[in-house]
Amino acid sequence: MSIPLTILTAVKPYFPERGLVLDYPVPINGTEWERVGERAGDLEVAKVLDSFPGKITRNDIVGLRHEDSGVRRRRVAITSLMWGYGITGARWKERWVSAVSGFLRSSGLNDVLACCEEHLGRGEVAEAYKLFTNAGEDARIEVEKYYGIGAAFFTKILYFLARNAQQDSSARYPLILDTRVSMALSWMTGYRLLARPASYRPRPDSGAYARYVERMHAWAGELDVAAEVIEYYLWAEARESASQLWAECEKQHGGDFP
Repeated sequence: MSIPLTILTAVKPYFPERGLVLDYPVPINGTEWERVGERAGDLEVAKVLDSFPGKITRNDIVGLRHEDSGVRRRRVAITSLMWGYGITGARWKERWVSAVSGFLRSSGLNDVLACCEEHLGRGEVAEAYKLFTNAGEDARIEVEKYYGIGAAFFTKILYFLARNAQQDSSARYPLILDTRVSMALSWMTGYRLLARPASYRPRPDSGAYARYVERMHAWAGELDVAAEVIEYYLWAEARESASQLWAECEKQHGGDFP
């Protein structure tokens, strides 16, 4: 049994119920999103705000429906960002409004979302991820394609597009990988016991992301829980100074280092 799975097995009693994860309400900053909609010239922003005044949950986004699949996908992308900006507690400034409105104005965004959903329906997680990155100067390195919409945010779009389209499918849907989840994963490897990186922000890497998704679903299968429950638990615990997860990581890795 791998060390991370040993750790997760020990903390499983502290996992939240899946329903609590999916129905956890996240606040929406309606004033700033109105600014985004006006700046982007995107009428769907206002329609989403009308549908979800004040707050939104994962289940709200998973359950979005529309007879026009293009509208549905665009609303999923918008609500993914609304949820993401709320869950992170981002302090709105001009650069945030500019970044999000610029993303929504991006040429061909609807086609990108359609192509993304097609890849996800075939289980091609890495290919879907690559739609939000470009090749760097070194072809082995990826860079984020959309200013201000980094991996922490576009993995939310991947997650919600897949969950919205697949509903209760058993397919290995993408999962959110943001700085907090990345931090918790570093605890589980023992790396943080030796070094504390300046930033745990995940680098754009489609191959590494696909392996993360595969491993998280494998752990979820071993533990008989939903993969997003583990993702949420890692995110929540990484912000707690007296985390049970950290205590278990230190306990199981402490003897490995001088």
